[in-house]
Amino acid sequence: MEMIHKGSLDLVLVPCGLAIMLGYHLLLLYRILRHPHTTVIGYENHNKLAWVQRMVQVEDLLLLILFNFFFSVISAGSSG
Repeated sequence: MEMIHKGSLDLVLVPCGLAIMLGYHLLLLYRILRHPHTTVIGYENHNKLAWVQRMVQVEDLLLLILFNFFFSVISAGSSG
């Protein structure tokens, strides 16, 4: 039995790996565009959109309190 050279093995495995990776990303892109709620990316985008819509509906005073709270948390986290 003849030894398979590393160079010839790379000529087969590298293109196969790239083809599998390309196929996976194309499938993921298809799922995101056609069925966005079945992926984590679509689920997160839906939750972000819902959060923004709720923030727009909140009264101005409550919104000011919330943003001041978020700003103070961010400032406290970055000041240390």
